[in-house]
Amino acid sequence: MLLPTQRAKRSADSAHVFRVIEPIRQLFDTSGFPARWHCGDWSDIHGWLHILSDLAIFGAYAAIPTSIAWFVIAKGREVAFPKLYWLFACFILSCGLTHLIEATIFWHPWYRFSGMMKLVTAVVSWSTVIALIKILPTAMNLPGMVRLNSDLTKEVADRKASEAALQESSIRLALALEHSQLGDWSWDANANAMTLSRRAAEILGVSPEDRHSRESLRTDIHPDDRGPTKLIVDEAIRTRTNYDVEYRVIRSNDGKEIWVHAKGRGVYDSQGNILSVVGTIGDATGRKHRDREREVLLVKEREARAEADRANRIKDEFLATLSHELRNPLNAILGWASILRTDSSNLEELATGLDVIERNTQLQAKLIADLLDMSRILSGKVHFDFKPTNLLSLAKEAVETIRIMAEEKNITVTAPVDAPQ
Repeated sequence: MLLPTQRAKRSADSAHVFRVIEPIRQLFDTSGFPARWHCGDWSDIHGWLHILSDLAIFGAYAAIPTSIAWFVIAKGREVAFPKLYWLFACFILSCGLTHLIEATIFWHPWYRFSGMMKLVTAVVSWSTVIALIKILPTAMNLPGMVRLNSDLTKEVADRKASEAALQESSIRLALALEHSQLGDWSWDANANAMTLSRRAAEILGVSPEDRHSRESLRTDIHPDDRGPTKLIVDEAIRTRTNYDVEYRVIRSNDGKEIWVHAKGRGVYDSQGNILSVVGTIGDATGRKHRDREREVLLVKEREARAEADRANRIKDEFLATLSHELRNPLNAILGWASILRTDSSNLEELATGLDVIERNTQLQAKLIADLLDMSRILSGKVHFDFKPTNLLSLAKEAVETIRIMAEEKNITVTAPVDAPQ
């Protein structure tokens, strides 16, 4: 048995369900309304004309929203104003349902439900009208088919012109690279793949058809240049600048060491991430050799200039010494000639003076002979005559040469008079 409280709760629930179901039941209640066949004088032809027409309209109104729904779902985000499409689909479907209900009323007079469906149709219709009014200014600014076709035609023409200009630029670039003996290359950062032109592959000694990465080509760089080159390239990529670097490569196909000159620049996305690097590469071996030869020639030229300067200094020193050596005998000759002209009565002094003059004259002749010997030495035609020399006698002769000048300055010069002759 149920308790009084339980019976009360169940009664309340039943009343609530009744209050909910009752309006729905009344909506489909047909009491008080006859079927449409019994309202008026319907002939079979007239009645079935209405019924078939309403069913045909319902079929069309059901197919149209189905097509709209399929179109919106299939196109997805490509459809402009999708909410308006859905409203049109609901509006057309509700209109079709009203026609279906009108056809069934000939047998089942649910006029109350028919009125509710017409209300729903009215609400959906006006919702569609309001949405259409809101969207209309924006839709008016959208280009029509004629404008779209014109813009598309212009875009196609511009694209073709751009492709032609790009092709022409590519041909010019290829001719310029071929004329300058340069190769071009590119590196895809995502795939880590290097693409080499025929000339670039020829310079590096690899096959352009093989797959290459930055790491595989970097192993061919000379060990002494590998680290500095990597630093320069990585810094250029980090700072988003161009790089220009020269380094040595040991070609993998023949083992030959060459110098290359590489230039490159990075391509980045909107966030600054590296996408690729493109650049050129050339064989700089010949230029490096010419630069080295030029440096050698410059060193030799500097050495030759230094040697010429040293020879000029030696020549100046030689001329100064020669002038001094020539002047000394002449001074002795002039000095004794002046003494003998003023007083020639002393026969001993006369003999000594004449001896000094004769000896210095011979010395002058010997200096001239030495100059001729120097010329023969420079020309490689010298002949040496070796014989013993008395150094004491030579010293005595040197003293006699300068004695006159020394006496003028009250200087006494002595010589070993007993030296063996």
